[in-house]
Amino acid sequence: MKRINIEKYRLSDDILINFGFQFEENILVFQKNILNDEFRMEIKLISTDFEIEIYDLDFNEVYSLFSVGSANGEIVTAIREEVKDTLEKIFCLGSFVYEDILCYVKGEYNSTTVQPFKSNPEIKALVTANDKWYALFLDIEYNKLQKDSLVDSKVKIVNLKHIPSKISTVIDNRNIFQAYHMNKNHWISVVLDNNIDIEYVKELIELSYVLVNNK
Repeated sequence: MKRINIEKYRLSDDILINFGFQFEENILVFQKNILNDEFRMEIKLISTDFEIEIYDLDFNEVYSLFSVGSANGEIVTAIREEVKDTLEKIFCLGSFVYEDILCYVKGEYNSTTVQPFKSNPEIKALVTANDKWYALFLDIEYNKLQKDSLVDSKVKIVNLKHIPSKISTVIDNRNIFQAYHMNKNHWISVVLDNNIDIEYVKELIELSYVLVNNK
């Protein structure tokens, strides 16, 4: 069994029920058959935690490898991807700015999320059907973007491709900066916080997707 704290997400009972959770003995439970109905994913809401268990339907027992961090192989990897995808969809329902944007992108472009840097799995890239990055999400200290700022707390950013001749016109040095750790002639960094217009971010993402996809 795996346990994930969900306290930071705005997930009410109604939201979870609309997603597919059902009450069983006063506990909200979500069940879904995966991998050609050979396994069943079960997610229980216990206080502020999700408890996740996988069952092998052929043997009618718990698939214990799912809870072993060091376990690898085609089946357990596929199961983890199914669980990850389901959790991301649930968290999208009670998300903040970053999660809102991530949910929009994955839904609009049916994109795959990859972790391009094994040393930092928190960094996520969204790729086109041709496996080209068009959005890179990461956390960095704000003063690495705004050099004059005394704010050293981390912010969530997304690196996006932009039209080289227009990059200088969109940079405001508040939420939109020259690209962090990417080619500054072709990319920008956008801080995803409550000061940014989400609809504008969506427009920038669409442009990045088109530029990368048509290269």
